[in-house]
Amino acid sequence: MSMQMIAIVAIHTLKVGGKYVEPGTSLQIEAVEAKRLAELGAATIKERAAAQVAVTGGKTPTGNDEDPDIIDEIVQAIGMLDPESEDDWTKAGLPDVRALETSIGKELTAAQRDEAWALFEATENGEGEGEGD
Repeated sequence: MSMQMIAIVAIHTLKVGGKYVEPGTSLQIEAVEAKRLAELGAATIKERAAAQVAVTGGKTPTGNDEDPDIIDEIVQAIGMLDPESEDDWTKAGLPDVRALETSIGKELTAAQRDEAWALFEATENGEGEGEGD
């Protein structure tokens, strides 16, 4: 049985497979572990490395240290966006930052949106994983 692999970017130094991974390093790990590291704020999940680089200009999103729950709030807001509304989505198919700000009632950055979008997509694609680990 094959495990679903997800691309991540280390935010902090990580020990993966017995080796240390420096911040900013991209790697593929099992989806369950990727979600765990993202929840801890140690890594950023990204659905497609090329899309992430295009959206962020090569910078690693870091969320918001002052509001550690903001990424979870954004993920929930993404789930409430109207998939048919042009106002809720960018031409690139990403959730619109302004629509998310309206939903959450807080100012957001594109990097926060990107991090939440990657987590949202990973969660949507991996529903039901992690049971019996």
